Amino acid sequence: IGFVYDRIVSEWFSKATRVGSYDSFVRSLMDGDMERFEMYITSYIMQSGSYFDFNKNTPEQVFHVFILGLVVGLRGEYYIRSNQESGLGRFDVVMLPKQSGRAGILLEFKATDDPKKLKAKAKEGLKQVKDKQYLELFKQNGVKEVLAICLAFCGKQLCLLSEKVLLEDK
Repeated sequence: IGFVYDRIVSEWFSKATRVGSYDSFVRSLMDGDMERFEMYITSYIMQSGSYFDFNKNTPEQVFHVFILGLVVGLRGEYYIRSNQESGLGRFDVVMLPKQSGRAGILLEFKATDDPKKLKAKAKEGLKQVKDKQYLELFKQNGVKEVLAICLAFCGKQLCLLSEKVLLEDK
C-alpha cells in the first residue's frame, strides 16, 4: 500500500495540482458527472501508472488504495470511510456528506483478469451494494440520496457503472 501511494498517488497529486485538473476531478464526483469522473480516472491510470503498476493480475486492493488516495481531497466536504461494516458486509469506500441535503457517495471496486468481463463485474458490484445493504450507514446518518458507483478494473482498462438511490425513511 505504501508503495502504491508513493509511486502513483503522490506523484499524480503533484502533477495534478500544477495543472488544476484535480479540482475538476473532485467536482465531477461531487456533481455526479460520471462521464467526466470516468474520463479523469482513466486518464490518471493511463498517465500515472505503468504496466507493472496496473496489469491484468493487479488485485482489487491496489485500485482501492489508488482511488482512495484520489478522493482524500474531499475530506473537507465528506467523512470518508474505507473497508467498514455496513448492513451485511463491508463496503469499499463511503463518503458521508458533512452538509445536510447533499448526496452521499459509495464506491465499490471489482477487479478481473478478463477485459470482456468488466461490465459484468461492474454490475456485480452494484448488485452487491444492494444485496449486502451497504446503504444502511447512509440511512443511519440521515442521508436521503446516494450515488452508488462501481468501478471494475482490468489492468489499465475500466468500466464504471453508477446508480442514484433515494433512501426511504424508516
